[in-house]
Amino acid sequence: MHFSDYIQSTLLAILNEISADPCKFVVNPGRDFTRNRKMGLRDTLVMLLTMEGDCIKEEIYRYFGRAKEAPSKSAFYRQRCKLNSQALANLLFMFNQKLPKDLYNGKYQLIACDGSAADIFRDPNNPDTFFERNDKSSRGFNQIHINAFFSILDRRFTNLVIQPGRKRNEYAVFCQMVDAAGRFESPMIYFADMGYASYNNFAHVIENGQFFLIRCHDKRLTGILGKPLDGLRELDVHVHRILTRSQAKKDRIRPELSENYRYMCKAVPLDYIDKEHPEYDISLRIVRFEITPGSFENIITNLPDIEFDFEDFKDLYHKRWNELYEPCSYTNFYA
Repeated sequence: MHFSDYIQSTLLAILNEISADPCKFVVNPGRDFTRNRKMGLRDTLVMLLTMEGDCIKEEIYRYFGRAKEAPSKSAFYRQRCKLNSQALANLLFMFNQKLPKDLYNGKYQLIACDGSAADIFRDPNNPDTFFERNDKSSRGFNQIHINAFFSILDRRFTNLVIQPGRKRNEYAVFCQMVDAAGRFESPMIYFADMGYASYNNFAHVIENGQFFLIRCHDKRLTGILGKPLDGLRELDVHVHRILTRSQAKKDRIRPELSENYRYMCKAVPLDYIDKEHPEYDISLRIVRFEITPGSFENIITNLPDIEFDFEDFKDLYHKRWNELYEPCSYTNFYA
């Protein structure tokens, strides 16, 4: 069997499974998609997955054939409205669970996280997505922000969250998707760019028993280390930090570790600090290496020394970011 045939048969088997038990996919479990219609749950999902760029009427004819018995546009709209907001996401999760995983060193799943903007139909009355006219658009435009997890070795998406363009929050969505993934039999290593380097993101991955490899610029890394990077060409050290919302030394539970404390203002999210837990301990590994002559990269991670030595990080780095420094046809990891 060709791989494409295997993928198709796997997807169709999942759709049959969903049709037999649609509770996780419908707005009203026990009522929606229980009657025998021209367009059942399976047809509705397949049609959504295979639609092209034509109007709804033409899409229906393409799928059901140009016949009087084909469902009407209103029938399609009614059936589509029966799907809940997580229907396609749950289909994606089920599909990925059925497919074999290509693991790094036979153990780790490599997951890249990134975001991308996409323009949608123009609607000036939607304040969450509409941007006023500027040098690039004379009429203004509407935009959404797509946040995605992408399995690097498998070359497939594992999760996707869409936000209104004006309410984009990559930090929060990263934590949301990490929490949703939770703990799997195969541990994950989350790769992310400099914009994701935050204590809260690190903490969510750690609390879920997973691993991360996140780039960090010199200024932020200097704050984490507590000393400048001047003249440092290579670095592989562990740091322990105690995060707190209070700047007062009298509030510190362990004053003897004063050099390890880092103040987090209330405007900066940190989900594991509250009144009962005023301090949060976090251990990080800092790696710095030269990627091209005179160009250095900083990595913050929690990968253990016993499995990953200094040289291993160069290999891991190029699993995700090789296209940034060598000629390549890809513009980002969605390619």
